[in-house]
Amino acid sequence: MEFKNAIHALNGSTRLDAPVYMVIPRAGCSGCISTAEKYMIEYLEDNKKQSKIKFILTDFDSQKVLLARFGSIARNQHVIIDPQNIFRANQSLKSIYPTIFLFKNDELVKVTEISPEKDGQAELNMFLKTVTGI
Repeated sequence: MEFKNAIHALNGSTRLDAPVYMVIPRAGCSGCISTAEKYMIEYLEDNKKQSKIKFILTDFDSQKVLLARFGSIARNQHVIIDPQNIFRANQSLKSIYPTIFLFKNDELVKVTEISPEKDGQAELNMFLKTVTGI
């Protein structure tokens, strides 16, 4: 599976540490990206929820700018920085929208996005309620 291959390229393992991964590109639909970034910040500030979602930041020009923009959030253990833009370079994973990968028992069950056509945030919240009990 392409997602697991990209994770392996980032951290050397195909092991999934969370049931949800949200890939947030730097460039694309700015409103959608802003919504995803806000969600990420709020989610990571809520210490009770931090084990369910990993956030992958990709397609950025400079890690220094990324760190300046997000501060300590970018250093959170639930944030994965993609310095080689592996997710952006992979045509099957590439999107101008924040993309959400939902897993159950290490198997991909759904891919959605935060876009004008899809309410990925609502789908994510529903998934968390039904699958993980949050």
